[in-house]
Amino acid sequence: MQVLYGEETKMNYGEAMRSARERRGCSRKWLASKSGVSDNTLYEYETGRHEPGIYNLIQLASTLGISIDEYIGRERFAKEK
Repeated sequence: MQVLYGEETKMNYGEAMRSARERRGCSRKWLASKSGVSDNTLYEYETGRHEPGIYNLIQLASTLGISIDEYIGRERFAKEK
């Protein structure tokens, strides 16, 4: 289900971010060390407690070698439509 706004979006983004990281076989600590975003901050993004700003999204997606859309699950939502 696609949700564009609200608390469900935060969790969907967080879940998508964690899933993208795990599909690449990366630990949160590894991604934190390579991207410059702290492990605690990644945890907060992946659990939906906070939303990343554009700079951190760029850093994280770039470190994983994927697009921001893929990182936050937007490509998945487009395929489900």
